[in-house]
Amino acid sequence: MCGIGVAAGLAAGLALLGGCNTGSGTLSGTGGSGIINIGGSAGSTFVTPTGSGGGVNPGGCGTGFAATNVPPDVLIVLDTATSMNDPIDGPCETGCGARSKWAASVAAINSVVDATYTKVNWGLAFLGRTDDACEASSVAIFLGASGNLVQQTLASRTTAGVLAIGSNRPTRAAVTLATAYLSGREPGRPKVILLITDGTPACKPGAADALADDGAGAIRAVTEAERAAVSTYVVGLATSGGPADATLREMAAAGDPLAATPAYFPVAGSAGIVDAMNAVVGMNATCTFAVPPPPTDDGTTSRGYIRVTADQTDVLQDPTNGWRYADSSLRAIQLRGSACDAVRNGSVKTIGIIFPCQHGA
Repeated sequence: MCGIGVAAGLAAGLALLGGCNTGSGTLSGTGGSGIINIGGSAGSTFVTPTGSGGGVNPGGCGTGFAATNVPPDVLIVLDTATSMNDPIDGPCETGCGARSKWAASVAAINSVVDATYTKVNWGLAFLGRTDDACEASSVAIFLGASGNLVQQTLASRTTAGVLAIGSNRPTRAAVTLATAYLSGREPGRPKVILLITDGTPACKPGAADALADDGAGAIRAVTEAERAAVSTYVVGLATSGGPADATLREMAAAGDPLAATPAYFPVAGSAGIVDAMNAVVGMNATCTFAVPPPPTDDGTTSRGYIRVTADQTDVLQDPTNGWRYADSSLRAIQLRGSACDAVRNGSVKTIGIIFPCQHGA
């Protein structure tokens, strides 16, 4: 059966068959020519990619490779508005530092980055500058930083558990800056903005009031990021049902929305931030795989014409519940939705990349 989904394929225990051609870069086969010599039928094995150029890998067209993970670039954009010193879990009159949104965010970021920095290229940017400007702050920690460096940088902005110096909330400008920074990174891996915020985007251009609502501008910035192959995930701190809720929903929908309602992560404590960050890691680190160099250099195979398999069952090229390329370089693929879930929960053990012969080659 050609182009079956992961869930259906696993349930039926179907083997791979040839003869599917759904266009450039989609699931495809070999016209029933029997050319799939590795990884092409139940019980066969994949080879391990070697080398860095076409023709270096063993085998000809039809060769399959056991895919390996690719570390994503994830830039945390952390809100630095003065409201980050308010309690995350309700009213507070005294001793609020340990319960502040800032303290909850710092604890969660330190924990997750320290546990995952070997499989994620983490970066950190503060949303606003330390003055009254409506401009985004520069990237504070460059991608690939260790957990210790992130912890030190967060500590430099913290006093008695709270944000030492607050700022305005130029969300649009921060997303635009993060998009430009990530777009300059090496191609072939997911590029992600992880926005952690507690309020409505402000700093509308041309407005006299720095607190002027710029929700529409922030949504446009996220849309432009998506067009540049930069995904945006939104974590809202104590925002559910509040004035920022509707805008954050729209921002998340314009970026990489969750398959849930709402499409962003509304959290009410540090544990919720940890869960949200781990979910982003799972979707972008656990479910991203390198597309190896094609096994031939004579034009018969290419990265733009592949099959993706989960335990030797075909996965559809589908951005909702199948796979998509991480970017236009075609050097990596991301599993999405139920296809990603199957890897994360362990029901799928091996992701394969198969290079069929290109028709007409």
